[in-house]
Amino acid sequence: MTEKNKILGGKALFDAMMEDSSKEAEIYEKIKIDDDHLVLNFSYEYTIPLSELQSHTQVLSWVLHLSEKTWIEKDHLIAFIRAANKAAGLPELNP
Repeated sequence: MTEKNKILGGKALFDAMMEDSSKEAEIYEKIKIDDDHLVLNFSYEYTIPLSELQSHTQVLSWVLHLSEKTWIEKDHLIAFIRAANKAAGLPELNP
């Protein structure tokens, strides 16, 4: 079994979860609401008007747009979706 596919348990699982939690906290620190904009600051400051995040369709449109950026990562997009939904008062979508 490779290291990547190793099943974690006990302290190793706890450490992995804490590492993920720490990374997630770092990502959310880079997202802010400033006046009427959602501001992403992953590689540089990127602003999105809140008026363009009023529906799940609009948020999805921005996800598609952001996914074309070379500086965006999957974890950034997940955080953006959650932040945009919260800023607009939209319910979270769960699979």
